[in-house]
Amino acid sequence: MALKHAAPGQVVDLRSFGSRLAAARTSAIVRMPSFEAVRLVVPAGTEFHRTRSPARSPSIASRGTPSSG
Repeated sequence: MALKHAAPGQVVDLRSFGSRLAAARTSAIVRMPSFEAVRLVVPAGTEFHRTRSPARSPSIASRGTPSSG
């Protein structure tokens, strides 16, 4: 399923989910030909494997204690 991206000029709330974290879902923020920002929500206990691609350089800012396999 494709993620809906923010419209030009649309304000996007990037504050912490706080008490809403349990109901939070991954959401797209913006996508351009050479850049994409996605707010990725990975539930606790979920194994998350990072991929290595020469065409992309992912940046991840996390809350909690992430571990990657």
